Amino acid sequence: MKRLGFLMLVLIIMLTGCSEPSLPTSTIQTAIGTEKTISFAPPSSKATLVSPHVDARKTIESALSVMEDETLTKSFWYTGYIRNTIHKRKTTSMFSGTYLRPTRTAMDARMAAIPYRFYRDGEAFRYIWTPETDWLTVKSLPVPVHPFSSFTALLPFFNDAEQWDDEVLGLSARAYRTYVQADAFLSAWETYRTAHETKPLGDAFNPNDEANVLKLLSTSDILLTLWLQDDATLHQPRIVQLEAVLLLPIPAAGYSMQEVFFRFFQFNDPSIRLKPPSDIERYLKDDDETMGH
Repeated sequence: MKRLGFLMLVLIIMLTGCSEPSLPTSTIQTAIGTEKTISFAPPSSKATLVSPHVDARKTIESALSVMEDETLTKSFWYTGYIRNTIHKRKTTSMFSGTYLRPTRTAMDARMAAIPYRFYRDGEAFRYIWTPETDWLTVKSLPVPVHPFSSFTALLPFFNDAEQWDDEVLGLSARAYRTYVQADAFLSAWETYRTAHETKPLGDAFNPNDEANVLKLLSTSDILLTLWLQDDATLHQPRIVQLEAVLLLPIPAAGYSMQEVFFRFFQFNDPSIRLKPPSDIERYLKDDDETMGH
């Protein structure tokens, strides 16, 4: 089976002109060797800048603890996309799904106009559906059991972040944005991986693939934005939205922009129910299929 393009997503678990001097910019080389400066717009059309410099690490860490606590966040819906832009050409992959703790998740995706479905229940049950194959078992499925666990690798970058007042789904929210240079991102990610004795890319990539992705990121500029909303019941913040924008230089062709956007909502909704693995197993067309091979 061909390797699926959304594998880049697991790196972000992890964000277009404006003239305000407080906003971050990135300078890249164009195809003819000249430099071009790109400015990033506010997080949304309704966002207003509160402060250009805040240490948001403790606030985001508190929100992460709520998202990772199985008693406080039992389930939620999510939707998002990954968009790649090279000059005027854009390709977009769409995602939506539900997460039901402790370990069950389902996702619908559309990549290159082809629909996919993913289902996972813990480590034992991992399935993928395509129009051509029906349901297959896969050894490695890049949908983490704990979707917010690796967010801790992002915390150091928010020690000097912008804070914006904004809205998400019509409710007030705080957006924290930080601009990360490639060397700092890779250094922090390596520190996280060493401390947690885990692979940032899971088992979805072999060592050569992982090295190639990290090499690509070593020349990338990254803009990270997290939106938080206060939970009225818990009196603590939740992460309700994330965005990552990556600028990837392309030799003799300028740059490519990759946008990763996800929104999380309907927390602990009693209507969120996912079928047991047995409901899918009866449709399986094989016993064992490895993604990427």
